Amino acid sequence: MGWLVKILVVLTLLWCGLWWFASTLIERGVAGWLSDMRAQGWQVEVDSIAVDGFPFSFKTTLGALTLSDPKTGRGTQAKDIRLSAPVYWPGDITLSLPQTPIALSGANGLSLFMRAREGEITLRLHPKMALGLREFNATSGPWQINMVSGNLASGKSFDVEFKQDSTQAYSYGFSINADELVPGDTLRAMFDLPAEWPSAFEVFTGEGDITFDQPLDRFALENRPLPSVVAFRRLDAIWGSLRVSGQGHLSISTNGIPEGDLSLSIDNWQQALEFAGKGGLLKSDQRKQIGLVLGALANRGDNPDNLELRLLFKDGAMLLSGIPLGPAPRLFVR
Repeated sequence: MGWLVKILVVLTLLWCGLWWFASTLIERGVAGWLSDMRAQGWQVEVDSIAVDGFPFSFKTTLGALTLSDPKTGRGTQAKDIRLSAPVYWPGDITLSLPQTPIALSGANGLSLFMRAREGEITLRLHPKMALGLREFNATSGPWQINMVSGNLASGKSFDVEFKQDSTQAYSYGFSINADELVPGDTLRAMFDLPAEWPSAFEVFTGEGDITFDQPLDRFALENRPLPSVVAFRRLDAIWGSLRVSGQGHLSISTNGIPEGDLSLSIDNWQQALEFAGKGGLLKSDQRKQIGLVLGALANRGDNPDNLELRLLFKDGAMLLSGIPLGPAPRLFVR
Protein backbone atom coordinates (compact mmCIF):
# COMPACT_ATOMS: atom_id res chain seq x y z
CA MET A 1 0.00 0.00 0.00
CA GLY A 2 2.93 2.30 0.72
CA TRP A 3 4.17 2.14 -2.88
CA LEU A 4 0.75 3.28 -4.13
CA VAL A 5 0.82 6.30 -1.85
CA LYS A 6 4.31 7.15 -3.07
CA ILE A 7 3.21 6.95 -6.71
CA LEU A 8 0.23 9.19 -5.98
CA VAL A 9 2.46 11.70 -4.22
CA VAL A 10 4.92 11.74 -7.13
CA LEU A 11 2.11 12.13 -9.69
CA THR A 12 0.58 14.93 -7.64
CA LEU A 13 3.91 16.76 -7.45
CA LEU A 14 4.43 16.29 -11.19
CA TRP A 15 0.93 17.60 -11.92
CA CYS A 16 1.51 20.64 -9.71
CA GLY A 17 4.82 21.32 -11.41
CA LEU A 18 3.38 20.96 -14.90
CA TRP A 19 0.41 23.21 -14.06
CA TRP A 20 2.69 25.86 -12.60
CA PHE A 21 5.00 25.66 -15.63
CA ALA A 22 2.11 25.91 -18.12
CA SER A 23 0.43 28.75 -16.21
CA THR A 24 3.71 30.67 -16.28
CA LEU A 25 3.95 30.16 -20.05
CA ILE A 26 0.37 31.40 -20.47
CA GLU A 27 1.01 34.50 -18.39
CA ARG A 28 4.18 35.22 -20.37
CA GLY A 29 2.32 34.49 -23.62
CA VAL A 30 -0.39 37.05 -22.86
CA ALA A 31 2.24 39.59 -21.86
CA GLY A 32 4.16 38.79 -25.05
CA TRP A 33 1.04 39.26 -27.20
CA LEU A 34 0.45 42.67 -25.64
CA SER A 35 4.11 43.50 -26.24
CA ASP A 36 3.73 42.50 -29.90
CA MET A 37 0.80 44.89 -30.20
CA ARG A 38 2.92 47.67 -28.78
CA ALA A 39 5.56 46.83 -31.39
CA GLN A 40 2.85 47.19 -34.06
CA GLY A 41 2.24 50.75 -32.86
CA TRP A 42 -0.72 50.13 -30.54
CA GLN A 43 -0.95 51.83 -27.17
CA VAL A 44 -1.49 49.12 -24.54
CA GLU A 45 -2.24 49.48 -20.85
CA VAL A 46 -3.16 46.65 -18.48
CA ASP A 47 -3.40 46.77 -14.70
CA SER A 48 -2.61 43.12 -14.03
CA ILE A 49 -2.35 39.63 -15.48
CA ALA A 50 -3.19 36.72 -13.17
CA VAL A 51 -3.52 32.98 -13.82
CA ASP A 52 -5.37 30.52 -11.55
CA GLY A 53 -7.78 27.59 -11.99
CA PHE A 54 -5.62 24.82 -10.51
CA PRO A 55 -5.81 21.89 -10.98
CA PHE A 56 -7.97 21.24 -14.09
CA SER A 57 -8.02 24.54 -15.97
CA PHE A 58 -6.19 27.76 -16.65
CA LYS A 59 -8.12 30.92 -15.83
CA THR A 60 -6.47 34.17 -16.86
CA THR A 61 -7.79 37.51 -15.61
CA LEU A 62 -6.76 40.83 -17.10
CA GLY A 63 -7.34 43.90 -14.99
CA ALA A 64 -8.43 47.17 -16.57
CA LEU A 65 -7.29 46.87 -20.21
CA THR A 66 -6.92 49.66 -22.76
CA LEU A 67 -6.02 49.08 -26.41
CA SER A 68 -5.82 51.93 -28.92
CA ASP A 69 -4.36 52.40 -32.39
CA PRO A 70 -3.16 56.02 -32.84
CA LYS A 71 -3.04 55.56 -36.63
CA THR A 72 -6.73 54.71 -37.05
CA GLY A 73 -8.34 55.88 -33.81
CA ARG A 74 -9.72 52.41 -33.13
CA GLY A 75 -9.59 51.09 -29.60
CA THR A 76 -11.32 49.45 -26.65
CA GLN A 77 -11.45 49.68 -22.88
CA ALA A 78 -12.70 46.95 -20.56
CA LYS A 79 -12.36 45.76 -16.98
CA ASP A 80 -11.84 42.24 -15.62
CA ILE A 81 -11.59 40.25 -18.83
CA ARG A 82 -11.57 36.54 -17.99
CA LEU A 83 -10.17 33.81 -20.21
CA SER A 84 -10.30 30.11 -19.37
CA ALA A 85 -8.99 26.97 -21.04
CA PRO A 86 -8.81 23.28 -20.08
CA VAL A 87 -5.50 21.80 -19.01
CA TYR A 88 -5.49 19.25 -21.84
CA TRP A 89 -5.36 22.01 -24.53
CA PRO A 90 -4.95 25.71 -23.67
CA GLY A 91 -5.91 26.53 -27.27
CA ASP A 92 -9.61 25.95 -26.49
CA ILE A 93 -10.23 29.41 -25.06
CA THR A 94 -13.39 30.86 -23.56
CA LEU A 95 -13.54 34.61 -22.99
CA SER A 96 -16.23 35.77 -20.57
CA LEU A 97 -17.28 39.34 -21.24
CA PRO A 98 -17.33 41.63 -18.20
CA GLN A 99 -20.64 42.78 -16.76
CA THR A 100 -19.36 46.35 -16.82
CA PRO A 101 -19.63 48.32 -20.10
CA ILE A 102 -17.01 47.79 -22.81
CA ALA A 103 -15.98 51.03 -24.52
CA LEU A 104 -15.31 50.89 -28.26
CA SER A 105 -13.94 53.72 -30.41
CA GLY A 106 -13.90 53.84 -34.21
CA ALA A 107 -11.77 55.50 -36.85
CA ASN A 108 -14.36 58.26 -37.33
CA GLY A 109 -14.33 59.29 -33.69
CA LEU A 110 -17.53 57.41 -32.87
CA SER A 111 -17.68 56.06 -29.32
CA LEU A 112 -19.85 53.06 -28.40
CA PHE A 113 -20.51 51.33 -25.09
CA MET A 114 -21.53 47.69 -25.09
CA ARG A 115 -22.94 45.63 -22.25
CA ALA A 116 -23.86 41.94 -22.55
CA ARG A 117 -25.27 39.61 -19.93
CA GLU A 118 -23.74 36.11 -19.97
CA GLY A 119 -21.65 37.10 -22.99
CA GLU A 120 -19.01 34.59 -24.10
CA ILE A 121 -16.55 34.31 -26.95
CA THR A 122 -14.98 30.93 -27.63
CA LEU A 123 -11.92 30.27 -29.76
CA ARG A 124 -10.85 26.83 -30.93
CA LEU A 125 -7.26 26.83 -32.18
CA HIS A 126 -5.32 24.12 -33.97
CA PRO A 127 -2.63 22.45 -31.82
CA LYS A 128 0.19 23.64 -34.08
CA MET A 129 2.85 26.31 -33.79
CA ALA A 130 0.87 28.81 -35.90
CA LEU A 131 -2.25 28.38 -33.73
CA GLY A 132 -4.61 28.63 -36.70
CA LEU A 133 -8.24 29.44 -36.03
CA ARG A 134 -10.55 26.40 -36.22
CA GLU A 135 -13.74 27.88 -34.80
CA PHE A 136 -15.05 31.12 -33.34
CA ASN A 137 -18.36 31.58 -31.55
CA ALA A 138 -19.88 34.56 -29.77
CA THR A 139 -23.09 34.30 -27.75
CA SER A 140 -24.94 36.50 -25.33
CA GLY A 141 -28.12 36.90 -23.36
CA PRO A 142 -29.72 40.36 -23.20
CA TRP A 143 -27.37 42.99 -24.66
CA GLN A 144 -27.28 46.66 -25.59
CA ILE A 145 -25.06 49.10 -27.44
CA ASN A 146 -25.20 52.77 -26.49
CA MET A 147 -23.84 55.97 -27.92
CA VAL A 148 -23.17 59.12 -25.93
CA SER A 149 -26.47 60.47 -27.32
CA GLY A 150 -28.51 57.41 -26.28
CA ASN A 151 -29.30 53.78 -27.02
CA LEU A 152 -28.29 52.53 -30.46
CA ALA A 153 -29.56 48.94 -30.38
CA SER A 154 -30.38 46.09 -28.02
CA GLY A 155 -31.65 42.54 -28.16
CA LYS A 156 -32.74 39.45 -26.28
CA SER A 157 -29.77 37.36 -27.45
CA PHE A 158 -27.33 36.88 -30.31
CA ASP A 159 -25.25 34.07 -31.72
CA VAL A 160 -22.37 34.43 -34.18
CA GLU A 161 -20.50 31.38 -35.50
CA PHE A 162 -17.38 31.22 -37.65
CA LYS A 163 -16.19 27.69 -38.46
CA GLN A 164 -13.33 26.49 -40.64
CA ASP A 165 -14.14 24.40 -43.70
CA SER A 166 -12.85 20.85 -43.33
CA THR A 167 -11.45 20.80 -46.90
CA GLN A 168 -10.22 24.40 -47.36
CA ALA A 169 -7.97 25.79 -44.65
CA TYR A 170 -8.54 29.45 -45.54
CA SER A 171 -12.36 29.15 -45.84
CA TYR A 172 -14.88 29.60 -43.04
CA GLY A 173 -18.63 29.22 -42.85
CA PHE A 174 -20.41 31.88 -40.85
CA SER A 175 -23.85 32.44 -39.39
CA ILE A 176 -25.45 35.24 -37.39
CA ASN A 177 -28.74 35.40 -35.57
CA ALA A 178 -30.08 38.23 -33.41
CA ASP A 179 -33.22 37.45 -31.45
CA GLU A 180 -35.60 40.38 -30.91
CA LEU A 181 -33.19 42.95 -32.32
CA VAL A 182 -34.42 46.39 -31.23
CA PRO A 183 -33.10 49.56 -32.93
CA GLY A 184 -32.75 52.16 -30.20
CA ASP A 185 -34.32 55.58 -29.79
CA THR A 186 -31.37 57.17 -31.58
CA LEU A 187 -32.07 55.22 -34.77
CA ARG A 188 -35.85 55.58 -34.52
CA ALA A 189 -35.47 59.34 -34.20
CA MET A 190 -32.97 59.47 -37.06
CA PHE A 191 -35.38 57.75 -39.45
CA ASP A 192 -38.45 59.46 -37.95
CA LEU A 193 -40.22 56.14 -37.43
CA PRO A 194 -43.91 56.38 -36.49
CA ALA A 195 -44.80 55.48 -32.90
CA GLU A 196 -46.82 52.45 -34.04
CA TRP A 197 -43.87 50.96 -35.93
CA PRO A 198 -42.77 47.67 -34.23
CA SER A 199 -39.91 47.99 -31.78
CA ALA A 200 -38.13 44.75 -32.71
CA PHE A 201 -37.21 42.80 -35.82
CA GLU A 202 -39.15 39.58 -36.18
CA VAL A 203 -36.20 38.01 -38.01
CA PHE A 204 -32.58 39.08 -38.35
CA THR A 205 -30.36 36.26 -39.57
CA GLY A 206 -27.85 35.27 -42.22
CA GLU A 207 -25.29 32.66 -43.21
CA GLY A 208 -22.57 32.22 -45.80
CA ASP A 209 -18.89 31.53 -46.43
CA ILE A 210 -15.70 33.61 -46.46
CA THR A 211 -12.36 32.62 -47.99
CA PHE A 212 -9.28 34.59 -46.96
CA ASP A 213 -6.06 35.18 -48.89
CA GLN A 214 -3.92 34.17 -45.90
CA PRO A 215 -4.43 31.97 -42.84
CA LEU A 216 -6.09 33.26 -39.69
CA ASP A 217 -3.43 32.45 -37.12
CA ARG A 218 -1.14 34.13 -34.61
CA PHE A 219 0.57 36.03 -37.44
CA ALA A 220 -2.72 37.60 -38.63
CA LEU A 221 -2.13 40.90 -36.82
CA GLU A 222 1.03 41.39 -38.84
CA ASN A 223 -0.06 39.83 -42.16
CA ARG A 224 -3.63 41.19 -42.14
CA PRO A 225 -5.56 38.51 -44.05
CA LEU A 226 -8.32 39.87 -46.31
CA PRO A 227 -11.39 38.14 -47.81
CA SER A 228 -10.89 36.93 -51.38
CA VAL A 229 -14.33 35.29 -51.75
CA VAL A 230 -17.54 36.16 -49.89
CA ALA A 231 -20.69 34.10 -50.47
CA PHE A 232 -24.04 34.89 -48.85
CA ARG A 233 -26.24 31.81 -48.86
CA ARG A 234 -29.08 33.49 -47.01
CA LEU A 235 -29.83 36.92 -45.57
CA ASP A 236 -33.24 37.58 -44.01
CA ALA A 237 -34.61 40.56 -42.09
CA ILE A 238 -38.25 41.27 -41.20
CA TRP A 239 -39.21 44.48 -39.43
CA GLY A 240 -42.85 45.41 -39.51
CA SER A 241 -44.00 45.45 -43.15
CA LEU A 242 -40.40 45.64 -44.38
CA ARG A 243 -39.01 42.31 -45.51
CA VAL A 244 -35.55 41.92 -47.02
CA SER A 245 -33.95 38.71 -48.23
CA GLY A 246 -30.84 38.19 -50.29
CA GLN A 247 -28.00 36.02 -51.46
CA GLY A 248 -24.90 36.46 -53.58
CA HIS A 249 -21.31 35.61 -54.39
CA LEU A 250 -18.37 38.00 -54.70
CA SER A 251 -14.75 37.38 -55.66
CA ILE A 252 -12.46 40.17 -54.50
CA SER A 253 -9.17 41.00 -56.23
CA THR A 254 -5.98 41.89 -54.39
CA ASN A 255 -6.74 45.61 -54.88
CA GLY A 256 -10.25 45.22 -53.42
CA ILE A 257 -12.34 45.27 -56.62
CA PRO A 258 -15.36 42.90 -56.40
CA GLU A 259 -16.55 40.58 -59.16
CA GLY A 260 -19.88 38.79 -58.90
CA ASP A 261 -23.46 39.62 -57.98
CA LEU A 262 -25.87 40.19 -55.11
CA SER A 263 -29.62 39.54 -55.34
CA LEU A 264 -32.09 41.31 -53.07
CA SER A 265 -35.84 40.99 -52.61
CA ILE A 266 -37.52 43.88 -50.76
CA ASP A 267 -41.18 43.96 -49.74
CA ASN A 268 -42.70 47.42 -49.16
CA TRP A 269 -39.66 49.07 -50.73
CA GLN A 270 -41.41 52.46 -50.87
CA GLN A 271 -41.43 52.57 -47.07
CA ALA A 272 -37.74 51.72 -46.96
CA LEU A 273 -37.03 54.56 -49.42
CA GLU A 274 -39.05 56.97 -47.29
CA PHE A 275 -37.11 56.03 -44.17
CA ALA A 276 -33.81 56.48 -46.05
CA GLY A 277 -34.89 59.98 -47.06
CA LYS A 278 -35.96 60.96 -43.54
CA GLY A 279 -32.74 59.56 -42.14
CA GLY A 280 -30.67 61.83 -44.36
CA LEU A 281 -29.21 58.96 -46.37
CA LEU A 282 -30.68 60.45 -49.54
CA LYS A 283 -31.21 64.05 -50.59
CA SER A 284 -34.65 65.09 -51.78
CA ASP A 285 -33.73 65.12 -55.49
CA GLN A 286 -31.87 61.81 -55.16
CA ARG A 287 -34.87 60.24 -53.49
CA LYS A 288 -37.15 61.25 -56.33
CA GLN A 289 -34.77 59.99 -59.02
CA ILE A 290 -34.11 56.71 -57.24
CA GLY A 291 -37.83 56.29 -56.57
CA LEU A 292 -38.60 56.58 -60.28
CA VAL A 293 -35.92 54.05 -61.20
CA LEU A 294 -36.93 51.56 -58.48
CA GLY A 295 -40.59 52.00 -59.36
CA ALA A 296 -39.86 51.12 -62.98
CA LEU A 297 -37.93 48.04 -61.87
CA ALA A 298 -40.70 46.98 -59.47
CA ASN A 299 -43.33 47.27 -62.22
CA ARG A 300 -41.51 44.59 -64.17
CA GLY A 301 -42.74 42.01 -61.65
CA ASP A 302 -46.16 40.78 -60.61
CA ASN A 303 -46.32 42.90 -57.44
CA PRO A 304 -45.24 46.59 -57.60
CA ASP A 305 -44.74 46.62 -53.81
CA ASN A 306 -42.09 43.93 -54.14
CA LEU A 307 -38.69 44.88 -55.57
CA GLU A 308 -36.32 42.31 -57.04
CA LEU A 309 -32.82 43.70 -57.53
CA ARG A 310 -29.60 42.26 -58.91
CA LEU A 311 -26.43 44.19 -58.17
CA LEU A 312 -23.76 43.08 -60.64
CA PHE A 313 -20.03 43.76 -60.33
CA LYS A 314 -18.13 43.13 -63.56
CA ASP A 315 -14.89 44.41 -65.12
CA GLY A 316 -14.56 47.09 -62.44
CA ALA A 317 -18.08 48.44 -63.05
CA MET A 318 -21.30 48.21 -61.03
CA LEU A 319 -24.76 47.66 -62.51
CA LEU A 320 -28.17 47.56 -60.82
CA SER A 321 -30.57 45.28 -62.70
CA GLY A 322 -28.83 46.26 -65.94
CA ILE A 323 -28.53 49.98 -65.15
CA PRO A 324 -24.89 51.25 -65.00
CA LEU A 325 -24.06 52.85 -61.65
CA GLY A 326 -20.41 53.66 -62.25
CA PRO A 327 -17.11 52.16 -61.01
CA ALA A 328 -17.27 49.38 -58.44
CA PRO A 329 -16.07 50.41 -54.98
CA ARG A 330 -12.99 49.01 -53.33
CA LEU A 331 -14.25 46.79 -50.55
CA PHE A 332 -10.99 46.07 -48.74
CA VAL A 333 -7.67 47.87 -48.85
CA ARG A 334 -4.64 46.43 -47.09
